[in-house]
Amino acid sequence: MEQKIKLILEYDGTAYCGWQRQLYQPTVQETIEVALGKIYNQKVVIVGASRTDTGVHALRQVAHFVPPQSLQQINYVKAINSNLPSDVRILEATSESIDFDANRSAISKIYEYKILNKKKPSAIHRNFSWWLPIPLDIASMYKASNHLIGRHDFKVFCASDSHIKTTVREVFEVHWYEREEFLIFMIHGSGFLKQMVRSIVGSVVEVGRHKWSISNFETVLHSKDRSLAGPTAPARGLYLKDVFYS
Repeated sequence: MEQKIKLILEYDGTAYCGWQRQLYQPTVQETIEVALGKIYNQKVVIVGASRTDTGVHALRQVAHFVPPQSLQQINYVKAINSNLPSDVRILEATSESIDFDANRSAISKIYEYKILNKKKPSAIHRNFSWWLPIPLDIASMYKASNHLIGRHDFKVFCASDSHIKTTVREVFEVHWYEREEFLIFMIHGSGFLKQMVRSIVGSVVEVGRHKWSISNFETVLHSKDRSLAGPTAPARGLYLKDVFYS
């Protein structure tokens, strides 16, 4: 019976131009496909749950591929990892029915954004967080973020070069956490537009800096006017945390 292999993986996105394969650019998708090609001695296409952008990281990305041939008793985790660079790791591999699709079968996703909020920059965390040395009003940021909950047209937070059919998405929950010198934003939604989370964070930070009021943020959210959004937060602070299926 034909089957698909479901992979759960993590990666440091610093060296990659995002997930999706691009001509003459290093991507996570291509890196894994090359590893699979070495195992099967032929081209293998892999499908990811989320097309993370350049420099974005993943703690639990999900992907699938159809094995071009049967390899008995293969340990996919060990076999694929042995052909991958150290900044991409397969965590789990399971067999799924042919109906499973890592992208289309997903019902929701969680992203996290990490801000290093202290006076001096960090050598260790420079590729994994947005350094902001200015004081931020966390309570106001949390109140502003609550306006994101629900079903909205998030066009204002969508990259202008995106050509998606609809910009309506549903956000189920949002949180801001303080962990030592970090501020971490968590957002759980049905799906996300190109640069949506980074644009949201950049706009919420405007509230935290007291450049915007909470009502100003709410007005921008419903404006559908990309030019009104705040600055887009750097990709290096964003993580795909998890993908959920029914």
